[in-house]
Formats: sequence, structure tokens, C-alpha cells
Amino acid sequence: MITSTEQTTVSKNALAAWFQEVWKTVSELGLKKEDTPYFSRKIVLTNQVAVIIFIVVIFMTVGFVATSASMTSINWFLTLLVVVWAVPFFNFLGNRILSRHILSTALPLFSVLFVAHIRAIAPETVHEASFYIPRYFQISLSFIPVILFGFEERKHLFISFTLNVLTLLFYNEILAAMGAGLGAAEPIIKDPFFVSLSSVLGLTIVSAGYLFLNKMNSEYELQIEGLLYKTETQNRSMQDAINYAKNIQQVVLPKDNVLAKLQERLFVMYRPLHTVSGDFYMVEESVNHIVFSVIDCTGHGVPGAFMSILASSVLQRSIALVGYKNPEVIMNNANRLFHEDLSRSGNPDIQDGMDMVMCSFDKRTNELRLAGANLSVYVVTEAGVAEYRTDKGGISMGNPTRNFNPTNVKLERGNHVYISSDGYYDQFGGNRDKRIGKRSYREKLEAISKLPIKDQQEHMVSFFDTWKGDSFQVDDVCMIGFRC
Repeated sequence: MITSTEQTTVSKNALAAWFQEVWKTVSELGLKKEDTPYFSRKIVLTNQVAVIIFIVVIFMTVGFVATSASMTSINWFLTLLVVVWAVPFFNFLGNRILSRHILSTALPLFSVLFVAHIRAIAPETVHEASFYIPRYFQISLSFIPVILFGFEERKHLFISFTLNVLTLLFYNEILAAMGAGLGAAEPIIKDPFFVSLSSVLGLTIVSAGYLFLNKMNSEYELQIEGLLYKTETQNRSMQDAINYAKNIQQVVLPKDNVLAKLQERLFVMYRPLHTVSGDFYMVEESVNHIVFSVIDCTGHGVPGAFMSILASSVLQRSIALVGYKNPEVIMNNANRLFHEDLSRSGNPDIQDGMDMVMCSFDKRTNELRLAGANLSVYVVTEAGVAEYRTDKGGISMGNPTRNFNPTNVKLERGNHVYISSDGYYDQFGGNRDKRIGKRSYREKLEAISKLPIKDQQEHMVSFFDTWKGDSFQVDDVCMIGFRC
């Protein structure tokens, strides 16, 4: 049962989420898919500043009403509310230039209104500082057009900046024109126009430096955007090429009709680390034999995929020479062919190769003959799980005349055979971010062996994903389960 405190927390979170969604929606009014990130930031900033000013002016208007301010004051602030709210509205309609001009005008208007009405409400507080401070505030607001337009829209930047300078230059005249009594408490200044003129001069000097630096920054941003666009284009091109390479790599994997024919007694779990993989598997069936193999080539991703295509080629050529019966003979020939192919490169430093395990099941005698390099075979019977380790050292440039040792295992109906690359039990995760490990892997194999072969794959995939959790996958994963 949810307590009142929990209910309050849920309500607050829901309200905060609603405000965030509304803020995001209003901020993005007027954005288009084709907009550059640099231009998008201008539109988002325009909307956000307009909303902030709108909220502030609402509170100020309520305050003036509460203090019995003159209707002139209230009407001017209501006018400002309409002007400010027009900014996101015009962005929504697509007139994004007009909206930024309105905001550039609304900001100095807000400054003038605020100062004028404070003076009108509390004239006794007026002194010479109140003459200078608003102008300095106005100087800071004069940089807003540079941010909203930038140097890519020079004409609009010039128009907006000029309006801000004129506002500063004729500050007193604008105050006087805004209605009864506004600014009447202006302190005595000997030459107010000279003060305004000197403010404009100061603004011009500061602006020159700012504009120069901002122009350089804008040019750098455009260069960065160009580089980002170029990088994204290259990445898309590379990804398209890798996706096409994935289609090519599919050729080395067993055909769907072969797997469909054996689906009642064999499953495959294949989980590449990247789009293409350094692991692959083989499943072949002849009249008397079912051959299945898992191969883990050096590396993963694109380099591993190239190696897997080479490995698949030498294995297929070897099978064509010696048949399916003896996996150790297949591997002996594959080792020789692999050495010959790599030797053609003329580079003696190539140390790439492959770990693998290959099983040949005799359908007449229920006998399993296996051989491998660095990978193990797990056989689950009623007595438990037995691990059959293969020869150490993978197939590589080492010894072209090397011979692999076979192992024969007599199976009974219902026994299961499992082979995999090391990517499965080397995966990190769990509560302590540790590897699955061979012990847990063996226990899982024994547990799933009691299930139908179709369910076994689902359980192995589910266990792997649950263990991995939010951790990244560390290697390609390839696994085959076979029921006698």
C-alpha cells in the first residue's frame, strides 16, 4: 500500500516531469529537421528567454496591481506580455527572423519599463546612480542581437543592434514618451545627453572587441559543424560498408534449410560483439554424419570478420578433401592450408589464427568424434557434465605439419553436447561485475539439458543477457547445443 509520503513524492515527480516536457516543447517551437545545431541553439535560446521574461513580467504586473500602480504602468506591462509571448508564437508559425527581432526589442523595452515604474512608485529613492545603472544594464542587453543572429545574418544583426543603441542614446526621451509621470523623478544631471552619448561610445568600443571575438567564435563553430557533418557522413558510409560486409559474412554461415532440418536436435546462439564477427559456426550433414563446429578467430569486428572468411574457406576446402568423418584430419588439412594462405602475404610477423572445436556425430553408432584447439567440449549425461579438453595452441602460422588429437565419446539417446567460444563464459556482469566463469557455465548446461532443445537456446540467451545487464559485451559469442 502506498503511503501519503510516497504519494506526495510520486505527485511531485509527475509534476516535475510535466514541467520538463512543457519546457522542452516550448523551447523547440519552430525547429526544423534541416536546421544546423548552431542555428537550432539560436531558436531554442529565443524561446527560452521569451518564456523567462514572460513569467517575470507576470509577477511584476501582479506586484504593480497589488501596490495600486497607475493604469499606465499596468497597461505597458500587459503590452510587454503580449510582445514577449509573440516570440515563440512567431517561431511556431515559421517566421523565425521576426521572432528574434521582437525579442531583441522586448529586452530593452523591459529595461526601460522596469526603471521607469520603479522611479514612479518610489521617487524618493531616486539618486544619480539610478541614472547610470539602467544604462549599463542596457549596454549588456545590447549584445543580445549578436547572440540571436550571429554574423551569418549580418543585415538583421545590424538592424537589431542599431535599435538597441538608439534606445540607449534616447533613454530619457523614451521614458518621457511612455506616459504620465513616468521618469518624472529623474535626478538632476548637468548634461544627460552627453552621458548617454558617452555610454554609446563606451558601448561601441566594448562591442568592437566583443564582435571581433564573437565572429572568430562563430567561424570556429561553423568549422566544427562542418567537421562534425563530414565525420557523420564518413561514419554513415563506413557503417553502410560494414552492414554490406555483414551480408557477405552471412555466406560463410550454414544455410537456413540445414539448420531447419536439424532444429529438433540442434540450436545455435550467435551474438557478434559488433555488426560483423570474428566468431562463426559450421553445421553440415551427410548421409551418416552430422558435423558441427565453433570457430573463434583472432580479433572481432571487421578484422575478425576478414579472418573468419579466410578460416571458413580453408575449412570448406579441407572438408572437400577428406570428408566429414574425422575432425582431426579436417583440422590438420585446414592448418596446412591456413599456413599456405597467410604465407602468401609475405609478412612473417602475422600471428593471427583461430581457436576452434569440431565434432563429428556418427548417426549409425551414436559415437561422437571430436578435435579442437584451445576450446572444450561439454557432454551432459545422466551422470553429470564431462568436459573434454582439446589440444593447446590455435591454428596459426606456427607449424604447418601439426597433427591434432581426436577423442571418441560414446553417446546414448538423450545425451547433450555443447561447444562454444570463450565469449560466453568470459562475459562480465552479475551483482559483483565478475565473469560468468566455466563453473557457472557448466552448471547452466546441466540445468538446461533437461529442457527441449528449442527452450535451451532461449534459456542460454536469457541467462547471458541477465548476467550482462548494463555492462558492455566483451567478446563475440557463438555456441552450439546438440542432442543425441
